[in-house]
Amino acid sequence: MVFRPAPPADWATLTYVPKDVNGRSTGLAQAATTRPRATGGVCLAQYASDRFQDDFNAPDLTGKKTTKAMNKRGQNVLPAFYDLSMRTGHGLEFEVVANLAKGLRVSANFALPKVYVEDVNSDSRKYIDSHGDIFRQIAQDANVSINPTTNVASVAPSVPAAIRSPDAQAAADAYNTIYQVWNSLISGNARRGRHR
Repeated sequence: MVFRPAPPADWATLTYVPKDVNGRSTGLAQAATTRPRATGGVCLAQYASDRFQDDFNAPDLTGKKTTKAMNKRGQNVLPAFYDLSMRTGHGLEFEVVANLAKGLRVSANFALPKVYVEDVNSDSRKYIDSHGDIFRQIAQDANVSINPTTNVASVAPSVPAAIRSPDAQAAADAYNTIYQVWNSLISGNARRGRHR
């Protein structure tokens, strides 16, 4: 586990200049809220020496301040949660004990357990399914286009870089992560880590 460092004194005013892959400037300085990443969350090399707000923990809030906990679609930041499921099991177990001599005992054990988990990941699947349209709208609000065939998000090429949201790449990555998780979820019943 890697913890983010404390924020620098200039955290709220960090800026960066957009660059091409060779490190040449392609635009004017803008707020450095989110580190630009390639699809899959890989940091872009041309920004290795730049500092971004998401490289650090956010500063402590004091007094009354407006935060960015809710987007314009009225959705809060995803809460930490976990799924509940039921585990059932049955099987056979054999044990043999032999006292071969005084102070010498030999034992052997053999078991054939069958353990099942039922209704696996149901809460996560229901949440993602019920919020799919909102996730799509939030991504599109940040200038992201979503392929209707593959459901893969990417920065909308039709929006010029000069007016594109600085959060476009982060929004595309977040959308893709949600559906990568969804695709990896086991549904229904599973036997000890295997699909039934």
